[in-house]
Amino acid sequence: LLDHNGGTLRASTRLDDLSGSTYNTYDRSPVAAVTPDGRIGVLWTREQFDSAQNRRNLNVYFAVLDSSGNRISGPTNLTGNSQWVSAGTPNAPIFSNPRVSATGDNRFQLAWERYSSGKEHIWQKLLDEFQDQVLIDDAPVPSIGG
Repeated sequence: LLDHNGGTLRASTRLDDLSGSTYNTYDRSPVAAVTPDGRIGVLWTREQFDSAQNRRNLNVYFAVLDSSGNRISGPTNLTGNSQWVSAGTPNAPIFSNPRVSATGDNRFQLAWERYSSGKEHIWQKLLDEFQDQVLIDDAPVPSIGG
């Protein structure tokens, strides 16, 4: 965790203990934003790979840290995808391109891309300042123009 000048506030630590996982787990594409009150929202994609059955599961996760880098909530699975898929599985959801921004009133706006059934959509969540109430939930963003 770095301060505004690039100095180290806290050494690297794990957000989630995966030592008990029976699958190969890959956390990818982490993004972060800081609210005016100093909380840090971290959003990323996770792939779990079951090598015994050659299948995978994809989801989007979110966690909140305090200004010192201590976890105060999460990691939370936002997409809740329980489908395990093999290569070429039709309609299998693929999550990518996570984005997070902080609002002036200490909320987190989260977005990611979901590809499924040959279609690509942007999905979003808006969390209140305590991350316990979802103000916008998993609504695909309407297409603009076109």
